[in-house]
Amino acid sequence: RNATSFGFGDCPTLHPILSLIVGMLHKLFTTKGLERAETRSRVCSFGISCLAQLPTLERSNLLKFVGDMCESKISSHRLLGVELIGEILCQGWFWKDHEKASSAKNSWVSTPFMEKSSEDDGSASGGMEESSAASILLTALQGRLADKSPTVRTRAALSLGEVARKASLAQEEGRNLDGTIIASTPSKMMTE
Repeated sequence: RNATSFGFGDCPTLHPILSLIVGMLHKLFTTKGLERAETRSRVCSFGISCLAQLPTLERSNLLKFVGDMCESKISSHRLLGVELIGEILCQGWFWKDHEKASSAKNSWVSTPFMEKSSEDDGSASGGMEESSAASILLTALQGRLADKSPTVRTRAALSLGEVARKASLAQEEGRNLDGTIIASTPSKMMTE
């Protein structure tokens, strides 16, 4: 994609080499053979490794693609999508990006995810509202809990459970999923 596909004249364009890498990841994420757990596991691990290295703009475009995979007609794409989302939501870099996006609400790069609003308010945005990457991915994962494929439903539940487990462990250790230390609250200090 380039800046004109977003409709913003002042938006930065994707770097050509990075666009090629993102395109290759799109192809890898939708390749044949994803029905096999070993193949999915390798693709998922490689995808997470690549996502961690990409700049924010390219990463956000790939995260949107992963969210869209959960709506695919092909069950193996939905299956890989929920596995990727489960892994992404447990990554520190994802939550650091989310924190930066939350603190920079006016930056278009911080919230590249657009979602159709449920009400047609006739606004200039054409019924679109901004959503955070975390809410988009969590909604996609939640939606797969009612998937027609039992394998996708099971994997979505396992992924959601793994995210909750890792978040709980991190909280017990006094940190967030991104590794930052949770500040002591007055109620926490009273119990110590």
